[in-house]
Amino acid sequence: MQAKGSRGWQVSIFPDEIQGRFDMDLHRELSASEMEVRNPLHTHLSVDQMHELTTRLTNIHFSKMAPYYIMRYGFYEGHTDHRADPVAIALVFGLKTPEEIEKAFPGILYETLTDHFTDK
Repeated sequence: MQAKGSRGWQVSIFPDEIQGRFDMDLHRELSASEMEVRNPLHTHLSVDQMHELTTRLTNIHFSKMAPYYIMRYGFYEGHTDHRADPVAIALVFGLKTPEEIEKAFPGILYETLTDHFTDK
C-alpha cells in the first residue's frame, strides 16, 4: 500500500464532514494457479486487454475519502481513477476469488470493468 499526501485537502461533494488529504494505492498479485484458471476464459482478449483486465482487478487507487463514502453512500458507478471499483475491492481484500468473480460476470468481465455505464 502507498499513500500520497497533498498540499491541501478535498472537501466532500456531499453536505457532510468528510475531507481527504491522501490518495491510496493497493495492489494484490495473482498467484500462478489463479492466472492459469483465468487465461482460458479470456482467449478472445488481446495481450494488452488481458493486462488491462488483470490490472483493473488487482489494483485499487482511491482517495482517503472513498471508504467513508462507501460506508455512508454506497459505491459509485463509472471508471475513473478516484473511484474504488467494488469488483477490485472484492478481489484485493479476498472477499471473492477470481473464479467467483468470473462466475458473477460470465463472458463479460472485461467489458464490465472497462466500459462506461451509459444508456444504450
